Amino acid sequence: MEGFPKKCVAKRTVPREPGSCPPTVLSGPHIPYEPFPGTTPPLGRGAGPPPLDTLTPLGILHAVPPSRPLPPEPPPLSATTPAQRRRAQRAQTRRAILDATEALLLEGGVENFSIRRLVGACGYTAPTVYQHFGDKDGLLDALLEEHFKRLERRLKRLPSDGDPVAVLRARALAYIRFGFKNPEDIRLLNSLRGRHAELPESTAGTRVLLERPWLELWEAGRLRAGDWRSAAQALGAICYGIMLGRMEAPDHDWSKTLAEDAIDALLRGLVIPDAEGNPR
Repeated sequence: MEGFPKKCVAKRTVPREPGSCPPTVLSGPHIPYEPFPGTTPPLGRGAGPPPLDTLTPLGILHAVPPSRPLPPEPPPLSATTPAQRRRAQRAQTRRAILDATEALLLEGGVENFSIRRLVGACGYTAPTVYQHFGDKDGLLDALLEEHFKRLERRLKRLPSDGDPVAVLRARALAYIRFGFKNPEDIRLLNSLRGRHAELPESTAGTRVLLERPWLELWEAGRLRAGDWRSAAQALGAICYGIMLGRMEAPDHDWSKTLAEDAIDALLRGLVIPDAEGNPR
């Protein structure tokens, strides 16, 4: 055998149990020991026969148990049904179309958006786009709903009990912070909102969260404004103005308390203090 003397042999005697057959002498060429995958190799780098506790009386090598369990095998391909593959493919196509739509809207605005430009950007045909979204308005509404859902989830994490003024203040600040962290979302939302005299039903959840406290204050007789909708629009304008200013001039030395001060000033001016004299 290459690398070893021809007469070099290894002899090992397996311990004899009382009353068993005579010990078996194992002879043969000296073969370097290489541990099985996942087993613990012997100490040192030198080659040698396996330890006795891995040999049977017939000299068969037993793999040493691995020190940690092996990772599970991946599920067979048959575990994914044709229906699951079709759903995954539809979701992938829908995602690609929405991402391409968002990129085009941020680049050129809704007035320059067209299905023809979208087809060139995403690689899918116009019939595929219509199959998933119905028409151009359906596509834009789907994108609008997706972005409003992100804001809605953020607002729903806030407490909804207690004085409506405190709820309003917390939600308005959360809206502004959402805009600071997601400026492209705010640009896209306001670009798409310009298509509608009224926002589509897909935005109803977010609108309810931002408007309901104003309606509660109006019903309780605590608003100085002529209508609760005008109060809600005034707060929305302040929030959007603060976000837009930060987006258009990010390097300006903006006050760290600008959002809190502006919202508090609006609430003190529009809301009549409660029975305990607390405006908020």
